[in-house]
Amino acid sequence: MGKMTVRGKAGRLCECDVMMINLEFISTAQKAAQSIDGAVEQCERFLEYLDSQGVDISQIRLVSNSIDNDTDDNGATTSVTAERIIEIRMPCDIQFIQELSKIVSKLDLETYMDVSFKLSNIAEIHSQLLNEAVLDSRKKAEMIAGAMGQKIVGIDELDLENIYGYTFDGDVTSLDLKIGNISSFTEKLKSPVRSEEENVKVVWNIE
Repeated sequence: MGKMTVRGKAGRLCECDVMMINLEFISTAQKAAQSIDGAVEQCERFLEYLDSQGVDISQIRLVSNSIDNDTDDNGATTSVTAERIIEIRMPCDIQFIQELSKIVSKLDLETYMDVSFKLSNIAEIHSQLLNEAVLDSRKKAEMIAGAMGQKIVGIDELDLENIYGYTFDGDVTSLDLKIGNISSFTEKLKSPVRSEEENVKVVWNIE
């Protein structure tokens, strides 16, 4: 009985179905109290507006509050920056992003918005890809073994080359938001896609 090592690979493009929107409210002042009040006031004004539009703000998460002092060369405080970050997790909705951008502009907020797109079923996808990668290795091994007048009789060793967990942490809630009747071409765009893949190294027993 002999052995044969063959790598297998599987991959696919997956359309993201979940988006994580982080909104960062920032205020800088000479005193901590002023900067804190500024960041809190902006966040409260933003949430108040969402609430007035029928958005269930209880589904929005508070991620962090932070205060940072800027100092001069002598260590004296020159300014204080306060930051409050909230997060919205929901199914991908390009129009919702557009509406949030309109609100930030309408309320003239000192706000940074970061949107990341994810796959809620990423663990299931990688489980499928692992199976496909092993089958890819087997097909290659059977073709090579057949050319030598031999056959595959089983796996001797299996090495998963990308070993880490695939999870999506957190619940997702749909939030409805429509400000006015203004539409844009951006709202017609599809959600982003991610390239996911698995690679395995399989040692096959042949005879």
